[in-house]
Amino acid sequence: MKLKLREERNFTIRHTLWYSVIYFGVVQAIIPIILGVVAGIFGDYEMTASGVLVLPIYYDFIVYLVGLVLFYLVSIGVVRTQWELFKHNFLENIKTILILFVMMQVLVIASNIIIGYLMGTDTSSNQSNIMEIARYAPTFVIFVTLIFAPICEELLFRGGFYFGFVRSGMSETKATLISSFGFGLLHVAPSLFVNGSLVLSEVLYIIPYAFMGFFFTTAARKTNNIWGSITLHFLNNLLSVLILFLFSLY
Repeated sequence: MKLKLREERNFTIRHTLWYSVIYFGVVQAIIPIILGVVAGIFGDYEMTASGVLVLPIYYDFIVYLVGLVLFYLVSIGVVRTQWELFKHNFLENIKTILILFVMMQVLVIASNIIIGYLMGTDTSSNQSNIMEIARYAPTFVIFVTLIFAPICEELLFRGGFYFGFVRSGMSETKATLISSFGFGLLHVAPSLFVNGSLVLSEVLYIIPYAFMGFFFTTAARKTNNIWGSITLHFLNNLLSVLILFLFSLY
């Protein structure tokens, strides 16, 4: 087992391909289609006034849980190895992560304020959707934001699109740009178009999400470890969840 873990010390382009297939193919398409068919057969859905089919929230939980398991199976060797390496320099890694965390919060908050002022919006549609779901499915939101997103999104964008691309010969600058802007685009893509028209405010919200992606990539690069970005991503989402539920009390 130890020999196997040493052999899987780093991410490769193979991980990039597997993560892309799992996230964009399986999680975003295949599993939802299968569950949609199952829900249709058993009539386990609701129809909105606009004619949109809505499945129970536990279907979404199944989607993300299966995705998490698949990511783990593909990553088990390299993730375990990097965790052992992360622990060897734990305090220094945590110090680096906390510094990046503070810097990221300042920059992201500032960019959100500027975009909100220019466009007359309070927050991105992605954040609004999370706040709405949290009202009736808080456990699901906690699972997705504190477990699925920090692990799977970091494996995809930092493990695959950063480390994987760099290991394949791409420059760190190009890999950082792809990893950062890809992360930003992912979080606003579902709301970029409304009735066929581009929503400018949502385009601008790519910026703060891309800033997050940049800091996550920086954490991975400075610690030379995927757990650097996973930890920073977790702390960022933990803060958001705490604020979200704190405001829900009032």
